Amino acid sequence: MCDVKGGVSMSDELLRYVKQSDLDKGLNYDNRKVRYIGSYQDLGYTTNRFIVSSEHTLKSYIVTIEVDSDDNEISDITCNCPQFSLTDSCKHVAAVLTKFKGEYFLFDEEEHNSILASTLLTELKRTSFDKNIIKKEANIVPFLKFECYYNYYTYYDNEAYELRFKVGSNKLYMLGTKVNTFIDKYHNGGEVKFGKEFVYNNKEYYFNNKSKRLINFIELAYSRLYRYDSYLVPTKTSLDDLFSIVDSIYVEAPGINKELPVLNYLPFTFKIIKEDDNHTLKIDYDLTKLKKLSNDYSYLIDRNGIYRLNEKEMIFARNIMEEEVDSLTFSDKNFKDFKDYIIPSIKDKVELDESVDDLVIVKTPSVKLYFDILELYIECKIIFTYKDVEVNYLDKDNSNVVRDKDFEERVFLDLTKYGFDSELKLYDIDEVGYFLENGIDELTDNYEVFTSEKLKNTNLVKKVKGSTSFSIGQDNILNYEFKLDNVSPSELDNIFLNLKNKKKYYRLQSGDILDLLDPSLRELEELKEDLELNEEGGEIPKFRALYLDSLRSKNRFIKTNNLFDEFVRNFKEYKDIDVNFTKSEDKLLRGYQKEGVKWLYNLYKCRLGGILADEMGLGKSLQTIIFIRRVLEEDKNAKILIVCPTALVYNWDNEFKKFSNDIKRSIFVGLKKERHKKLGWYEGNVYITSYGLLREDLDIYKEKSFKVMVIDEAQNIKNPTTMLTKAVKSIDSEIKLALTGTPIENSIIELWSIFDYIMPGFLANKSKFSEKYKIGEDFDDGTNLTLSKLRSQVKPFILRRKKNEVLKDLPDKIENNIYIDLSDEEKKIYAALVKETKNEMEELVNEGFTKNKMQILTLLTRLRQVCIDPKIIFDNFNKTSSKIEHLTDVVKEAVYNGHKILLFTSFRTALNIVKSNLAKEGITSYVIDGSVSSKKRQELVDKFNKDDTNIFLIMLKSGGTGLNLTSADIVIHLDLWWNPQAENQATDRAHRIGQKNTVEVIKLITKGTIEEKILDLQAKKKILSDKLIENDGDEYKSFQNLSIDDIRELLKFNNE
Repeated sequence: MCDVKGGVSMSDELLRYVKQSDLDKGLNYDNRKVRYIGSYQDLGYTTNRFIVSSEHTLKSYIVTIEVDSDDNEISDITCNCPQFSLTDSCKHVAAVLTKFKGEYFLFDEEEHNSILASTLLTELKRTSFDKNIIKKEANIVPFLKFECYYNYYTYYDNEAYELRFKVGSNKLYMLGTKVNTFIDKYHNGGEVKFGKEFVYNNKEYYFNNKSKRLINFIELAYSRLYRYDSYLVPTKTSLDDLFSIVDSIYVEAPGINKELPVLNYLPFTFKIIKEDDNHTLKIDYDLTKLKKLSNDYSYLIDRNGIYRLNEKEMIFARNIMEEEVDSLTFSDKNFKDFKDYIIPSIKDKVELDESVDDLVIVKTPSVKLYFDILELYIECKIIFTYKDVEVNYLDKDNSNVVRDKDFEERVFLDLTKYGFDSELKLYDIDEVGYFLENGIDELTDNYEVFTSEKLKNTNLVKKVKGSTSFSIGQDNILNYEFKLDNVSPSELDNIFLNLKNKKKYYRLQSGDILDLLDPSLRELEELKEDLELNEEGGEIPKFRALYLDSLRSKNRFIKTNNLFDEFVRNFKEYKDIDVNFTKSEDKLLRGYQKEGVKWLYNLYKCRLGGILADEMGLGKSLQTIIFIRRVLEEDKNAKILIVCPTALVYNWDNEFKKFSNDIKRSIFVGLKKERHKKLGWYEGNVYITSYGLLREDLDIYKEKSFKVMVIDEAQNIKNPTTMLTKAVKSIDSEIKLALTGTPIENSIIELWSIFDYIMPGFLANKSKFSEKYKIGEDFDDGTNLTLSKLRSQVKPFILRRKKNEVLKDLPDKIENNIYIDLSDEEKKIYAALVKETKNEMEELVNEGFTKNKMQILTLLTRLRQVCIDPKIIFDNFNKTSSKIEHLTDVVKEAVYNGHKILLFTSFRTALNIVKSNLAKEGITSYVIDGSVSSKKRQELVDKFNKDDTNIFLIMLKSGGTGLNLTSADIVIHLDLWWNPQAENQATDRAHRIGQKNTVEVIKLITKGTIEEKILDLQAKKKILSDKLIENDGDEYKSFQNLSIDDIRELLKFNNE
């Protein structure tokens, strides 16, 4: 390059940024592969971006050049290719710098666009042509050239041939040695001169389809065949390909200079003469005039044409031509083989001498087909007539008839298309049905067809009337019965079995054929499969009546009695029943919660079970408690059993205390001896226990009868094989209800298990359900209809609302405190630590409360950490804590329902424990703690707001303020902060302008610990909220405002 800038050559200037070797490559780089894609300005710098396409692969690389806007000097260069990352130099950077020369220092986008436009016009002009030129047609013509050679290329005698081609328009020229040049110009443009009358250019000449196919043939043939002197010596494959394009070809050979057709037969004619029981086959042809074009004799040539032979004809030609014989004699002992194998292959070219009296040759025989129907099959007889001789296809041939085996085989194959076997019998009922309906008529179009009287009298029943009667008797049992007109009840079993096996026809006892494709039968069969009904009738659970009622509009075969209709009518009336709420309830409940109570009450009145599957945070427990109040208003002695996870037992008690403290209830936890004793004398209404303790106390619970049984977090019984699930299902209760935000987590067998608890038998048994709904397999489009039917069946018994669906009934922010019970081991650890803390604190108080507040805070912090997980301070605790376990369940349910979550904690160790635990569940997370820089924090925030990461784990003091995380709609506080204002600020990371969803705030509180005491102090004395609302959120300042009595209250342990 000779460009100079300030006395410095451009090459020297560029060497400041790339190495000499890369600059050399850049100077020779194809400019068309270097493209400018834009620039942007930021903080006094202009960053220009380029795409450089690889010269050898499909890859592309991004080159960026950053220029200082003040002095127009390059301040930074990058490329994302591997070499640049190793050497800070590459040919792609050099290509960009050399293409744009000096303009990258002060990049003018307008000037660059002008350069691009100029380049484009130049390239277009170079490749364009005059639109006024009318293209002329050119042709490719193949021909065969026979020559004499004295080398190993000889095919026969001393004569060989080549395949050559001519090309041209008005005059044809030999393609010869210019074949490769021609192919290149044909594809890529340019000229190739053949003579003064033909200079080929693809912009002036075009080829028709036939010539294009020949050009493709030439390319392929030259790539795979032996080349001799720039001409082709074809093989059989090449000749097959060539003669699929042309049906004639010009031949230059001694005695032949003309175009020959391609013919599909032997050139010979034959005559059969009989002498002394021997038969002689004479060939009427001069073999010296016939030559082969292929070694296998598949192509022959004479002056009349080129002959393409089939396999049998090739065998004839090879034996006759190689031996140079003009006749073949067959002895009497070979007569049958001569008749069966030789003559049929030449029958169109053979003549019988008068001496032949033992052969009958007919080119095409006539055909008659005879059909009869027997008990198990249809049979056919094929009769061929040769002149006046009839031959049965299946009979052995002992006649003098020369049978046309190929023709006979074609007739036989026509029958096998309908399913006839080698003995011409048709067994399969579907094939029998199709043959009667269509096959006979189709065969009649080509053959003479005859049928027996029995076959003529066999009816194909296309339509049948049917019904299924459902009735509820005085015994309150739902009965059913199937009926098909003119069909014996004893046949129903087989008919439905054939329907299930996807058969199309069924042979009735009468001999008639029933068309199983009749929509009426298919509807009936679908109904039977939907409800798992037996063919002979029987009983099904009464709650199936609601599903049946939903099918009546679609299935015309469902008939019901008055009691059935009354049951359905009552359900619908109760559905619309007006439940009376007290003034306090009316004020307390939101609209959707009132609907939930009415729904539960409706199920109760109809003696049906159900699943309240509202999304987490919508108040399933509140709706249940108000429903229980309605039950107790009707029956003050009703016994209600509530079973929930251990961590929620106290939570339920608190919910009753908050919303219906007048309901007599008791929690059954603690020592086994005390539980059993209490279960013996308890006379209240509501029993609250955990899943584990229910199993331990099962014998006692099984002796009791409950009006209503409620299981919370019903996914605990999703595995139907566990002892816990079996224990829950064994309890005697008139009505069984389930509460869960995730009725299905991994497989719909979980839904079956819950329904098997609320209404056993409603979804059949497990094996039938699994088979029908393909448990464990991916559901493709083919199962959508089946799943739709399942949804219709369970719909009346599942009530599920999501937050976004009831948004108008929700406040902007829902706060939900979840109480968690510590395990026995955790309680012992916490009690021991409380005792130790009390002793140490009293010593510090005696030394001076004010000056030792920081040490006291440290002691209380240890208690807060133990509430989260003892392993934070005790290395030898190797179990999952109750709080972490419950947190995992909450997060899994929220993720299952499509929510994004923020989790705040005061402790980095807790953050690591949570992250590790969630990772085991496949839940993705980001983390912000004190080690994350401000820039990195914002990058993580931006990623979280855009991608599918499930949860953001944040140290409260590190990310509680200044971040916008509105993609999350659930905020979890793993531990309580001394300053509730700091918690509110953290919550506001999600609950702020830009948030489109209702935000749920969850606080996890361990029962009876320092965490609950902090809440109690806030509620009873408003000490923390009143004293801390004005401060800056510092933990020590927040704690400083507590009195000695406040701190002593914090150290009370109610679980002791």
